[in-house]
Amino acid sequence: MKIPSQFKLGGVTWKVERAPLNAALGLCYNGKALIQIEKDIPKAVEAQTFCHELVHAIQFAMGRHTEPHDEVFTDAFAVFLHQYLEQHGK
Repeated sequence: MKIPSQFKLGGVTWKVERAPLNAALGLCYNGKALIQIEKDIPKAVEAQTFCHELVHAIQFAMGRHTEPHDEVFTDAFAVFLHQYLEQHGK
């Protein structure tokens, strides 16, 4: 799966960066329209992490700004999204 360096979501251009994140695999900064992914993780983990952070970004675009985030839902949705994209994505 090819992870984009940027994408549009709800009319907003989001950037995707690889960065040293120390304890986290990925982070989604809604106010900055930025997804960061740990730069030193295996490609399979990188793709799954991107999908997880993308789900957070989609939830934000849908107006779901609640805290704390439902990480169980986000993880489950991201797993199925990743599986689909691996089978049918470009």
